[in-house]
Amino acid sequence: MALTLIYNTLRSFLPTPSSFFQIGDNHLKLIPASSDVRNWSKNFLVLLGFLFLSVCTLAQTTITSGSTVNASTIIAGNTIVIQQGGTLRMDVSRSFASITTSTTGAGTATINGTNTLTITGATNVIASSSLSTASTVVISTSTLVIDGTYVNGSMGALTATTINVNGGGTYTHAINGGTIPTASWATSSTFQLTGLTGTIPAGMGQTFGNFIWNAAGQSADLELLAPLVVAGDFTIINTNNNEILVTNSATGRSVSVTGNLIQSGGQLTVVSGTGAGTLTVSGDFSLSGGTFILKEDAGTATLNILGNFSQSGGVFDQRAATTLSTGIVTVSGDFSLSTGTYDISGVGALGTLIVSGDFFQTGGTISQTGGGGSGVINLSGNFSQTAGTITETSTGNISIVFAGGTAQTYTYGVAIR
Repeated sequence: MALTLIYNTLRSFLPTPSSFFQIGDNHLKLIPASSDVRNWSKNFLVLLGFLFLSVCTLAQTTITSGSTVNASTIIAGNTIVIQQGGTLRMDVSRSFASITTSTTGAGTATINGTNTLTITGATNVIASSSLSTASTVVISTSTLVIDGTYVNGSMGALTATTINVNGGGTYTHAINGGTIPTASWATSSTFQLTGLTGTIPAGMGQTFGNFIWNAAGQSADLELLAPLVVAGDFTIINTNNNEILVTNSATGRSVSVTGNLIQSGGQLTVVSGTGAGTLTVSGDFSLSGGTFILKEDAGTATLNILGNFSQSGGVFDQRAATTLSTGIVTVSGDFSLSTGTYDISGVGALGTLIVSGDFFQTGGTISQTGGGGSGVINLSGNFSQTAGTITETSTGNISIVFAGGTAQTYTYGVAIR
């Protein structure tokens, strides 16, 4: 249809043969009639513009919201625009020049199928849009730029020469195992882990922006296998009653969080083997649900919090098991407990909590549950307990050491040096 339109338009713009030529005595003049020269020139320029727009239109395919288009029906080399709610189905393997999402429509733009999609140029997920892959479609692109949300739900490989997850952009790993693509992650970008069940993905050893662990289908305790560096916030929402293990072997490992650590559910364990484990949080540590275990095996365990510690729910287990080596928590800011349980030592060994700021307990429980064990709170600021309880075993104890260089107070305002 489009080619017929171009042909008919071409005929309407070109002059007739009689307008092109003048017949003289015994010869044919190949010169346009003077009366048609100006009109023909104008028409020719309009024609060129029309042809240019027509070619551009033919080279772009827009998949509208609510529609599914098979790759086999699209000319190879075209540029593809997918509206929200539109689906590109890879019923054959095909190469296109570029793919761009659109904010038009509702839902999520989708690419599915069992074949290979090759993009010779860029794949752009624009801001306020989302693109999801599914089934086993294989995607190979020169450049992937994520300003919106890219949900990788395909077990097929995703490869790109360059991947940029820009500020405000989100990459969601919605499959079990697989490989997190190596990317340049802006500090305000987000990586989400949602599809994990029993296999940790490869590619964890890179610097992420924000990192969210929300694996509702997690079916086993899983070790990170590589140091984790988070330039933004590390958020733990769900591990389905299983553990995230920083180290579960003789291999020492660390997690570094430049922003805040925010745990509202799930379980994070730093040391569950003989290797040393270190968690450093440059911002604040917030526990509102779930369980945090610093140490449950022989390796040395360290938690360094450069900001404030706040607990409004859940369980913080500083030393859950084993009397070997140490488990130390250092808080450079204030310590606050309003709800939940903070167990400083659950075994017959020492648990040490060092707080450089003030200590506030407005509820919850601070406990020492290990027979013959002890907990020591080294405090440089003031101590205030207005509610909640502090409990210890009959053969153990909790002691507060006021280690500040200036006058310190407890709840009733009495100076202690």
